[in-house]
Amino acid sequence: MDDDETMRVLRSLLDLSPVPTGPPGRAIEQAVSAARWVRVDEELGELLADSADEPALAGVRGATGEATMMTYRFDDLTVVCEVGSEGLWGQIESGAAPPGLRLELVTPDGTATPLEVDAHGRFMVTQMPPGPVCVRCIRDERRAITPWFVA
Repeated sequence: MDDDETMRVLRSLLDLSPVPTGPPGRAIEQAVSAARWVRVDEELGELLADSADEPALAGVRGATGEATMMTYRFDDLTVVCEVGSEGLWGQIESGAAPPGLRLELVTPDGTATPLEVDAHGRFMVTQMPPGPVCVRCIRDERRAITPWFVA
């Protein structure tokens, strides 16, 4: 199989038209939009830990709507995020934001909302947009994003 044939096969696999209607169709549409939007010039932050990967205890009642904790590394910077039904909370692990650091909450349509980072490296978003989002870390000319997640 040559490169052209491989590309034809991949294109046929990625053709999701028509998108189903209703909530599942909207989720597929948002995921496709998010995948198209990711830019090649942005590195993907490394996921170090995700509490959603921890096994749940069988037969034990658990709290519904628990928050998920995720830890990402962007080069030498580690960011801990907690996302739940009430929003997104985060902190830079070193406790202080390095000079020139900017964080943004990004939606699949490319809308970026700056995240205000306090003197202790903490940030919070109480009004989460619907659907998938990611956090963009901008330092100097370097940009990195987290994988997409849903609150």
